Amino acid sequence: MNKYRHVCQPDHCANCHHPVCGRFCPECGQKTHIEIPSLWEFIHEYLHHYVSLEGALTRSLWLLLAQPGRLTEEYLLGRRQRYVKPFQLYLSISFVFFVLLGVVGGSASIDLAETPSRSAMSSLAKADKDEAQQDASGSLLWADAERGTVQIAQIGNAHADRLLKRWGDHLSKDFKRFREQPEEANAELSHSLRSHAPYVLFGLMPLFALLLLLAYFGRHRVYGMHLVFTLHFHAWLFLVLCLGLVLPTVSAWLFFAGTPIYLWLAQRRVYGGGKLAVALRTLGLLLIYTVLVCLGMALLVLASL
Repeated sequence: MNKYRHVCQPDHCANCHHPVCGRFCPECGQKTHIEIPSLWEFIHEYLHHYVSLEGALTRSLWLLLAQPGRLTEEYLLGRRQRYVKPFQLYLSISFVFFVLLGVVGGSASIDLAETPSRSAMSSLAKADKDEAQQDASGSLLWADAERGTVQIAQIGNAHADRLLKRWGDHLSKDFKRFREQPEEANAELSHSLRSHAPYVLFGLMPLFALLLLLAYFGRHRVYGMHLVFTLHFHAWLFLVLCLGLVLPTVSAWLFFAGTPIYLWLAQRRVYGGGKLAVALRTLGLLLIYTVLVCLGMALLVLASL
């Protein structure tokens, strides 16, 4: 007989061993009649308790989309049991986005294959040789498209110069690969970006919360409050990005035009303040955070080469 199968009504709860006499344990709330669920029962339980109209996920998504800032406000007011927790909501939506991105096949690429012919490049190089050398001498990083090499200027420190030369040799090798095997190199770059982009965006969220802390400095707001706001805001961003995999035009309008409005409305609800003051904070937050995201993704591209 299967020791995991319960075929009769038990006298004690299987979870906490409290005496029971009904369908649910009065101590921990677990069902008293336990059976190993079938596949259909798994699906039914998920749809009924997590995705149904009465489920926490549906309520959370509705507030997240229809009422900016309301989900954060509900959490801060202590109404948490009826909604998905902020961190779980963010992880779920971002996970769905990156899975869909891998399935749909969004890619980043660097095209170095379509370059002028070698003879044309040689004649151009001879005509501008003196000017190119003069420009390269004052540059920190110089790429030779004809030879497929990358040179990094020396800074005078022996140890640092060795590291820079090693990095320049590595970039030269990747530069040649993108010219000679563009499809294979771009595929590896896209895979690396999809693998590491979630970590970059996840690592930038505490910085966004820190920006909120600085924007509302002096209002006796704890950092955790700004972090909850940040998680909900980024969950909304990933929902918009998910939409972009199906309706890219609509998603682009929502992302670039709707994000400032959404962030402004959410701050007004959660933090309060005048319309103009919140608008200025919104503009500053988006400008600084956009720079941080661009820097983070640029570093990711360099690290992926």
